[in-house]
Amino acid sequence: MQLIDRLSRRLRLRFKREVEEIVSQDRPGVSARFIPLPRRDNVSFVSPSAPNNHLPVPPRHLWEGYAETEAEYLKCGQDDVAQMLGILNEVEQRPVALERVLDLGCASGRMLRFVPREETSEHWGLDINAAHIEWCQQNLNPPMLFATNTTAPHLPFEDNQFDLLYCGSVFTHISELAEAWLLEVRRVLRPSGYAYITIHTRQTIDLLRTKYRDNPLFADFLAEIDSALVSHEPEGREWSIFTVGTDPFSQVFYDVPSLERRWGRVMPVLAVVEKAHDHQAAVVMRKRAATRIGAN
Repeated sequence: MQLIDRLSRRLRLRFKREVEEIVSQDRPGVSARFIPLPRRDNVSFVSPSAPNNHLPVPPRHLWEGYAETEAEYLKCGQDDVAQMLGILNEVEQRPVALERVLDLGCASGRMLRFVPREETSEHWGLDINAAHIEWCQQNLNPPMLFATNTTAPHLPFEDNQFDLLYCGSVFTHISELAEAWLLEVRRVLRPSGYAYITIHTRQTIDLLRTKYRDNPLFADFLAEIDSALVSHEPEGREWSIFTVGTDPFSQVFYDVPSLERRWGRVMPVLAVVEKAHDHQAAVVMRKRAATRIGAN
């Protein structure tokens, strides 16, 4: 397992270096990537899935830094789902439909495992990291379904499929292709379906400088952001989007009024709630209802 962990980290670093090299040399980038399963001697074995009477917890190296213990890992996923459903219900003033749900950027199902479901529910999780999806397919399927996707703005589903599509800490790492991804989100949502997308805002920067300054998990992140702000001096002028790094390792920050104008042309923005996903804000959007041909 230690060897696999080392290979996985090495692969992620190599992928990041290759992306940064492409950008630094001003060469055309590759439009679609994913993080493949680690292979030893160019060979990979995937174990068959087994029936689960309970939902196991993924190994620590798949926690993505969300927690230090299993209890904390489970609690943070449960809390984020409760927060999301609470915000959606407050916006709608009634419980939202959860028959068909898509978690875009699901990692190892940290949130999806806690989304309420029935026997007839169809809940999907997608991620660009194949290691997450492989673990989910072996341990969380059934009752949920999973697939690996790429960084290209494409979702492998037909139009008008989902009651809810949510992205926790995904659009925080999408810069140039954000609107293209929003168009895909809109396409797969059913009429009147909801999108719940977390983002960095100006207030995120303030939170990093105050509440999270002494948190070791955010130390490098804050240092990088502060360095970029000092070097490029965006605080002295207006900006709508502030990006550090290259996708999919970028950190993207939004000015909320500008975001509401831009994204609102794709789908109506119903609310932007600060500190909804820890230090991130949540954008709640709803696809317009279908109109009948010939209706007034």
